[in-house]
Amino acid sequence: MTFESTFITAILSYDGDPEIAPMGEKKIHITFKNNYRAFDNRLYNLELRWWLPEGFSLEGGRKSLTLTHKNSHQTASCELDVTIKAGESVEAMNRCVLEVVGVGRSVPMYIPVVLLG
Repeated sequence: MTFESTFITAILSYDGDPEIAPMGEKKIHITFKNNYRAFDNRLYNLELRWWLPEGFSLEGGRKSLTLTHKNSHQTASCELDVTIKAGESVEAMNRCVLEVVGVGRSVPMYIPVVLLG
């Protein structure tokens, strides 16, 4: 699944089907691509924050990533792998949300991660 904002594109992929069982886990891979082209090697910092259903937890999630600007020599991207772990109880539809904030930008990006119980 692809999510677009004014400054980045996020590509989310599940390890298998987007399903989770009680006490189960689901691996998620997200690739972030910079949509802006720059003529130098400036870095772009992304701050990450997760909202999870009650009883769920996150393993391997970072709080920040560094994304370079794309230029004529490289495509700027960075990647994130996380594991979402369910608690004893799951709903039919479990909504997780990843908030991505580009440092210095006023508008965050929200990426929905839906896991079926």
